[in-house]
Amino acid sequence: MAGKTILALCEEEGVVAYAPLPKTADHEAWLRLVAAWSLWNRDHKVHESRANVAQKLDIDPSNLTNFLNGKRALTQKALLALSNFLGVQPYDIRPELGAISAGSAQRKNIKYLRTVKNGLQDIEQDILALQASGVPVESLVRKVGCVISSLG
Repeated sequence: MAGKTILALCEEEGVVAYAPLPKTADHEAWLRLVAAWSLWNRDHKVHESRANVAQKLDIDPSNLTNFLNGKRALTQKALLALSNFLGVQPYDIRPELGAISAGSAQRKNIKYLRTVKNGLQDIEQDILALQASGVPVESLVRKVGCVISSLG
């Protein structure tokens, strides 16, 4: 469920949101966290104490309480654990941290593709050397060239 949808639902329910967090992003993340927590509790008939949830998530129980009461800004570790537990995406609660994670994954993919491309170029050079020595490898050269060009 998107963060805006969660906030809209809270407003419909008449929830008054207050937290002493000074940064706007921290305050908005707190609103989304409380909404996701409330929705999770509404949808799950079995009540779990904060202490049990904290133990499952490997979070200090007082930190969990402080996150939920808006007394402490969410850390990335807590965000990932809580969003997984509550069944929402991290960026639904803290959009900018979700973007950082996505950017990191994209950088890893780009680095991997560069490595593959460089390896294929080395193979292409080896095949061209074989061709120069008289070995018939035209079809291999074409195939490797097609793969390299498809990687961009």
